[in-house]
Amino acid sequence: MPPSSRRRVPGLRREEVAELVGVSANWYAAFEAGGSNHRFSAAFVQRVAAVLRLDDRERIALFRLALPEVSEVAKHYDAAQAAAGRALASALFRELVAQESLREAQAATGRALASSIYGQIAAQEKLREAQEALREAQAAVGRARATEIFQQLVVKQSPHAAKKTP
Repeated sequence: MPPSSRRRVPGLRREEVAELVGVSANWYAAFEAGGSNHRFSAAFVQRVAAVLRLDDRERIALFRLALPEVSEVAKHYDAAQAAAGRALASALFRELVAQESLREAQAATGRALASSIYGQIAAQEKLREAQEALREAQAAVGRARATEIFQQLVVKQSPHAAKKTP
């Protein structure tokens, strides 16, 4: 629309909206009044919504007011949308619970694995300690045996070893 004279209020005048929609000002006035015997098409209501730049919520409200059959369908749509929203919320909740259960199971598995690894490390350390003790015992036994053998050799070679004292 070309700019017109200065306005006291922002927005389009009724005549400008009618011109942009493509109907007479009287027809658009009858639409605005809402109490006329005129039957308005969905295409007409859509053009009005486009000219007025309505968002989805406002567009739905306009269709409900202008077209009684849309209002009836919209009731069912609202109920279906609410049911779908509840179903979606329920599915999302179940998914979140499943994800949390999975995280808990992973954490428990991780703790069990860490405990098992710790147990293996402790067992390996005990085994090393036991092996070291065994080596020390074997070395001690070896030293004792060597000492015994050495003493036997010394006794055999000693001239005093042959004499027995009563």
